[in-house]
Amino acid sequence: MDKRQPVTRIRRIVVGIDASPSSLAALEAAVRLAGELEAELEGLFVEDVNLLRFAELPFTRVVDTLLGCPRPFESADVEHDLKARAERARRALARLAGTRVTWKFRVARGNVEDEFLAAARGADLVSLGFAGVGRAGGARAGSLARRAAREVRASVLLLRQHKPAGTPVAVCYEEGPEGERALFTATALARAEGSDLTVMTFAEDDGEARKIEAAVVKIVSDWKLEPRFLHLAAAGGRDLRAAARAARGGILVVGAASALAHGEALRSLVEGCACSLLLTR
Repeated sequence: MDKRQPVTRIRRIVVGIDASPSSLAALEAAVRLAGELEAELEGLFVEDVNLLRFAELPFTRVVDTLLGCPRPFESADVEHDLKARAERARRALARLAGTRVTWKFRVARGNVEDEFLAAARGADLVSLGFAGVGRAGGARAGSLARRAAREVRASVLLLRQHKPAGTPVAVCYEEGPEGERALFTATALARAEGSDLTVMTFAEDDGEARKIEAAVVKIVSDWKLEPRFLHLAAAGGRDLRAAARAARGGILVVGAASALAHGEALRSLVEGCACSLLLTR
């Protein structure tokens, strides 16, 4: 690639797919980003062993929608459903990736969170629905999304819902290798999404703001993208509300060096921010 590369290039992206709307949104974003970065994409479907164990319990029943009466809930039913969902996930990946992206699809069996976090260890970036793989939806973050944000050492993309092309991308930029990595990834994401890019900078005064702005323009010059700048006071700019406003309901990119990427601030981002989130590491 002829574009500037961060300290660590994104070569492999792992996306969790369970055929739910939130995971399909994560898949779409991962495919677009993999195409922009020329990265390999791996789709992972996890057969939840807890569902299989539940079906083996003698008292488990399911209501037959045709007859309207309960019947035994058997392991064969779960096996059939899991295979069907895995096949839908594989077809979605094949359709979206096509020949533009190098991809593979893998089915694992076990605890959903443990299997996905294990797969994430060999990735440069992981993508999953905000509700988490294996969860139908809801306003709160799934337990997998929360664990991934805290524990995965790769970059983590959490999609709250389907994002159409042109979704705004905003990045919290701070000088240094981690800040440049966040900026690089945000720029690639904005290009992949066909959207504009807002760069939030934290400066003590206008002079420092102009200096940071010039550095950012130089870094992204090869991408032929003109970022929009939002300069925030260094003392009070690193807060959730300012970041969320800049993202405008789109995708907020936060680097590992940012104060927003740690402790209570990170928890608030995952739980309380109305936008999707990309943590670069």
